[in-house]
Amino acid sequence: MIPTLTQTFDIVFIDADKRNYALYFDLIIDKVKKGGLIITDNVLWSGKVVMPENEMDVDTKAIHDFNKK
Repeated sequence: MIPTLTQTFDIVFIDADKRNYALYFDLIIDKVKKGGLIITDNVLWSGKVVMPENEMDVDTKAIHDFNKK
């Protein structure tokens, strides 16, 4: 759906499947107005994003990678 949007946004809230956060960010970044905000849920993920990477589950690793992006 995101690629079909033609308008621009002042604010975007990402709260979806964690494994695709980076994809959603890439799809929406050019649709956010200069000075706009992209807010993403679960970026702290109850502190699990600072665990050693080899101990992270798939969703935690996806959020960790998104945060690094």
